[in-house]
Amino acid sequence: MKKRIVSILLAVCLVAGLCSVLGTSASAYSTDYPNTHVNTGNQRSDVVQIAQTQIGYTEDPGTKYGAWWGQVTGQGDKCIDNPWCVYFALWCLDQSGCTAGYSGLSGESSSLLKQYLSGKNGNTAYQFGSGYMPRPGDLIFVGTGKNASAPDHVGLVVSVDGDMIYTVEGNYSDKVSRSSYSLATGDRSNSVRTILYFGVPAYANDSTASFDGPVVKPEEPAEPTEPETPGINYKTTVKTGLNVRSAPSTTASVLTSLYAGQEVTIVDEADGDNGHRWGKLSTGGWICLYYTSAGDNGSGANPTEPETPSETPVERYEATVSCDLLNVRSAPGSSASVAGQLRRGDKVTITALATADGLEWGKTSDGGWVATKYLTKAETPAAPETPETPVASVTGTVTASVLNIRSTPGTGSVVGTYSRGQTVKITETKTMDGKSWGKTADGWIAMEYVKTDSAAETPAEPEAPAEGVACTVKADVVNVRSGAGTGNPVTTTVNRGTAVTIVETKTVDGSLWGRLSSGGWICLQYTDYKAGSAPETPAEPEAPAEGGASVSITGTVTASVLNIRSTPGTGAVVGACYQGQTVEITETKTVDGTTWGKTAEGWISMDYVRTENGSAGSAGTACTVKADVVNVRSDAGTDNPVTSTLTRGTAVTIVATKTGSDGRTWGQLSSGGWVCMDYVG
Repeated sequence: MKKRIVSILLAVCLVAGLCSVLGTSASAYSTDYPNTHVNTGNQRSDVVQIAQTQIGYTEDPGTKYGAWWGQVTGQGDKCIDNPWCVYFALWCLDQSGCTAGYSGLSGESSSLLKQYLSGKNGNTAYQFGSGYMPRPGDLIFVGTGKNASAPDHVGLVVSVDGDMIYTVEGNYSDKVSRSSYSLATGDRSNSVRTILYFGVPAYANDSTASFDGPVVKPEEPAEPTEPETPGINYKTTVKTGLNVRSAPSTTASVLTSLYAGQEVTIVDEADGDNGHRWGKLSTGGWICLYYTSAGDNGSGANPTEPETPSETPVERYEATVSCDLLNVRSAPGSSASVAGQLRRGDKVTITALATADGLEWGKTSDGGWVATKYLTKAETPAAPETPETPVASVTGTVTASVLNIRSTPGTGSVVGTYSRGQTVKITETKTMDGKSWGKTADGWIAMEYVKTDSAAETPAEPEAPAEGVACTVKADVVNVRSGAGTGNPVTTTVNRGTAVTIVETKTVDGSLWGRLSSGGWICLQYTDYKAGSAPETPAEPEAPAEGGASVSITGTVTASVLNIRSTPGTGAVVGACYQGQTVEITETKTVDGTTWGKTAEGWISMDYVRTENGSAGSAGTACTVKADVVNVRSDAGTDNPVTSTLTRGTAVTIVATKTGSDGRTWGQLSSGGWVCMDYVG
């Protein structure tokens, strides 16, 4: 239909005198998706890889495959806009070096099938249901409807797994696409099309045929190949995973490997160095016959363990699955049993490599094996920037309310904090991502929050401890940008299921963006972040209560940063108070068990205000943090996760105590969380 519409439009435009312009458009085609595969000489394997480099190619309105066919056959540009499933299949074969079968073809499915049924040029065809087992590199001839007698479409088999045949096909919904068919019925998944025949191209040196049933004989059958040694030419079946070696010796180099159940042809025999007979394969290389159905008459003792494909340990590395579905097998080789499956984007750790069935296999940290061709190896992290020349010892003053101390400059883990006004000594500086960091006796700190004799004015927004809202990425891949908004450059990406912490939000062009605790911004519509769940210090109750009491109280703020709200409870944040700041309370209200105090700027939680009588909030015991930094955990005991930290001198209210899983006494804070009572008093 699409081709008919293009033809009608072209005819109309020619009448209008625009033929010179639209004549070019009608023959247009995309040259995208170049063949990036480097041929190995195994044409059957190469054609599968070549086809997969083309997945996603779309006609525009013609195709490069039609243009190629026009050049091959001398038909010129008239093939560019034709139906192109056959052109695509033949193009892939041509790219692999298998060029048999071009002569006399019209580019139609029925014409190609007729050639294969006749056996012309060594090509062969088997009717579906004849017992032939399709292999990667075969063609499928497809008809529409269960009663179809003639094909109207051609595809290329890329794998056969379990009861499914997986293909890559040209002109499937106007592009190169993946498809799948039932091995039992031949029916395409979610379609009325069905396989009528399998076509076997005349690949060079293709000795892996696995069909012993009746075949359509070619007009001129090829002469049988003579065995290398007269009198020895028999088939045997491999009983276990088995190495193929360059000579009949267990010390000879491994050429490839075989899998259990694979049938091979033996053309010569010799005594091996292990006291057993070895057989030479018709395809080259030697195997120990002890591990085949043929057995041997060797004088050596039976090996204690079968010779399996050699496993080479490697330095562990991380990799990501790059295909939609990847089988995890019990051993290297495509015939080993399937032990599990991985999906695109899943992470694996590879600990060893082996070669089987002509493929490289990687052993995962879980003990399974996967084909490494479907993995993308994680990039090695860039080396840290060269440190600047160490500076002479510089003394400075912390200007942030709370300044993180990190294990390394940049995004190193937080190992402690400094408070506003604290004096620090800087012994070395480094620049990371354009930001200067200073080394202290406790770790590294951002120099923009340290005032020295020559320091500039204190930044308006000091660095706060990395606390925020935990959420999870919902999309397959989400860009992390240097700033909020799509106009900023992408610095990295995060995958589906990645847990992230949002420490700041901003709306740009109508979309809500979140700043990650690890640096960078992502669009929050691709996470399960809920608007309004931004981190707040301190945590506060929900709805304001009616009524209040007039008071006159002077107090001191004990929280690092304390929100000022328009109303008690969940009112809008209109400002903030800071640790040590004096506040005047003129009225109090209780909301859901929490006392709120009214200041000249708005309402604050009295849980974080120390008066002459201690905290004016929830009942409990007023205490002060005695250690430099104390972890606040989700429950009593050091085996519970850390939710935040407190610094020396912070006033807290303990509302309950209990013995933790570590046998120590823990106190529950009125603000939530638990601290070890060894560090407060």
